Amino acid sequence: MKFRRLDLLAFGPFTDVSLDFSRNPRPSAGLHLVYGPNEAGKSSALRALGQLLFGIPHVCSDDFIHPYSRLRIGAELEKSDGRRLSFVRLKGKSNTLRTPDEADPLEASLLDDFLGGITEDRFSQMFGIDHAGLIRGGREIIQGGGEMGQILFAGGSGIANLRAVQEELRAEADALFRPSAQKRTINAALADLKTVRREMRDAQLSADEWSGHATALETATAEKERLTATLAEKMRERNSLERIGKALPFMGRRRELTAALADCADAPHLPEDFPERRRDLQTALRTAEAEREGAEKTVAEIRLSLTGLTVDRGVLTAAE
Repeated sequence: MKFRRLDLLAFGPFTDVSLDFSRNPRPSAGLHLVYGPNEAGKSSALRALGQLLFGIPHVCSDDFIHPYSRLRIGAELEKSDGRRLSFVRLKGKSNTLRTPDEADPLEASLLDDFLGGITEDRFSQMFGIDHAGLIRGGREIIQGGGEMGQILFAGGSGIANLRAVQEELRAEADALFRPSAQKRTINAALADLKTVRREMRDAQLSADEWSGHATALETATAEKERLTATLAEKMRERNSLERIGKALPFMGRRRELTAALADCADAPHLPEDFPERRRDLQTALRTAEAEREGAEKTVAEIRLSLTGLTVDRGVLTAAE
């Protein structure tokens, strides 16, 4: 990653100051020298560089011209693959990474991709050494001693005691892996990897085995479809037989009624109002029978009274 432009918009002694690093006549140049007299703002620019990448802290000493809420730092970065990122860093608690016009927030992951995983502390040690840090590093080099190569490396990387760091790295590596060890982290992971690979190899099938399984599956699928069709046919037959079984008692009763109906084949067909007419005639018949019995009784009484009468024939002859 390299800087194409650093915009000191509102930070420390700067207002709308832009350092353009893209005009170098040698595009492949990787070193730019920014110089100036004392109190020109070099240290402020170095602080702005770190706070641009990792955020402006809550307590900041660079607000002597611009208030906290108006601190602004911008930049345009370029990666080795040619991709570029332009953004502005604001002072705040959230969404401090914005587009160049400050209209929309940017995802922090965009900038992290350009930083390549470097932390703020690591950046300060490797690329953000100010005057005080340079003096402190020189003292550590003197106190640490060592060969010239170690001193040069320490001076370039900010690590004063290279031998101690190397020993620490060796101890850490030894804790992780040793060729003949069994319980180191990496050894255990490799053993687990071998086990998993063996299990995966055992679970794999050859082409012939797979073909055999595929043929068996195809045969089983066809047999299943045949059995499914047969089952459906048998279910239809069973349902038909169940319906016939439920109808058998009614069929026997129907034969009995049909036989009884045959004895009445010659019976006349009666009109629909026959039941009502029959009831009316039965009522009239009972009334007529009662009236007949009363009339017969009256006739008998008259006849009885006639037997007791004496007829004077002489009177009858003189009837005129």
